[in-house]
Amino acid sequence: MTGCFADIDLTPSDLELARRRAAAGAGYIDLTSSNPTQQGLLFPPDILQTAAADYWTSRRYAPDPHGLPAARAAITRYYATRTPPLILSDDAVFITAGTSEAYSLLFALLADPGDNLLAPNVTYPLFDYLAALRQVELRSYRLDEERGWQIDGPSLLEQVDARTRAVLLVSPHNPTGAGPTPP
Repeated sequence: MTGCFADIDLTPSDLELARRRAAAGAGYIDLTSSNPTQQGLLFPPDILQTAAADYWTSRRYAPDPHGLPAARAAITRYYATRTPPLILSDDAVFITAGTSEAYSLLFALLADPGDNLLAPNVTYPLFDYLAALRQVELRSYRLDEERGWQIDGPSLLEQVDARTRAVLLVSPHNPTGAGPTPP
């Protein structure tokens, strides 16, 4: 392979090999799958028919790279009802096919090759792969389990240098489930 992917080792890790062995057995549930139709969750036909009605009259597909305008408007309305309200314009919302795509775009937009991003030491394994694809260094800061997985401030600050472009905060945190305390 040539280009920016030439030096990436795509050999399955020990963790991936263990996952494949577990998947081959009975009772395995893949919680990482984002395709509902592969999990037995099928959309009701009446909802699909309503959603497709406009398409059948014109037979035109006009995607918006920011996401469906009606969906973006619904998201801004939702955040406006929260306490405290978060007032956004529809143009401030970008919808992706999932968190993996969103993280990939953010890594590409926030950092150039050789820059670094800070991520919690207990983290989503995808971050390592995305950082490698973008030739970005992923540096870990500590989460303190005894304090409900709070960020350890000094360990975060130790990782910062002139090439640090972002701190990744995930809430609710995957895989610990830690998040903000409700009011």
